[in-house]
Amino acid sequence: MRLPFRLLTAIAATAMAAATPAPAVRAATPLLIWPIDPVITADRGGAMLWLENRGKTPAMLQIRVYRWTQADGQDQYEEQREVSASPPVVEIPGGQRQVIRLSRQGDQRAPGESAYRIIIDEVPTRATPANPSPEGTAAGAVAVQFQMRYSLPLFTYGAGTDPASVAAASPRAAALLRCELADGPQGKALRLRNIGPVHARVVDLSLTTPAGAASLGAGLVGYVLPGAALTRPLPKGATGREPLSMAGRQGERITIAGCAPE
Repeated sequence: MRLPFRLLTAIAATAMAAATPAPAVRAATPLLIWPIDPVITADRGGAMLWLENRGKTPAMLQIRVYRWTQADGQDQYEEQREVSASPPVVEIPGGQRQVIRLSRQGDQRAPGESAYRIIIDEVPTRATPANPSPEGTAAGAVAVQFQMRYSLPLFTYGAGTDPASVAAASPRAAALLRCELADGPQGKALRLRNIGPVHARVVDLSLTTPAGAASLGAGLVGYVLPGAALTRPLPKGATGREPLSMAGRQGERITIAGCAPE
């Protein structure tokens, strides 16, 4: 079953809470999560994910794992039984941490790379006060409880396929992107298609124009799964034939050839 909801990152939710006027707002539980990009390699049956409650009150969290695909530039999430999270629901006291075990089920492992999304939802608990402290709050003010949703990528690998082995065979194979020039809703657009065997992580994407570097996205622009594509509007004054560049995992710049017509 495909899931129609949009995933909100912790950063986006926090920014929204800070920018939305409200008489009184109780912040969501500060949660530290690591690693932020867990993997299950071909020689292992699982991985560990750590959650740490940096707040003072208990945090109730629900952890689910969905199969992740991409179609027409959009993320799709489906229920699956290949990877499970244990425990699926956990209450973490303030200042404490909890390990979540991500386990691959069964002995049959699909070849190549499989992509999943780990969704961590904060669930309101009775330990959360219904109203904030009256200090600094006007009489009759309404308290707003914000629930956080965290979304993390998870990649699993079959025998002979993992980012390290693929990168060793070809330095470009781990992020093999081909640029195409396509028609977008607002005119010409750049489309980066992943023709490699594993996902590409696109960070600090820019296009070299006659006027200088034109940013197509700062920070983590997104992930492009094998066979999928990432689309960005063509900057004003650019033809699409100019080279692109993005940051590699070690901070180096990776150059991508200019776009070819669709």
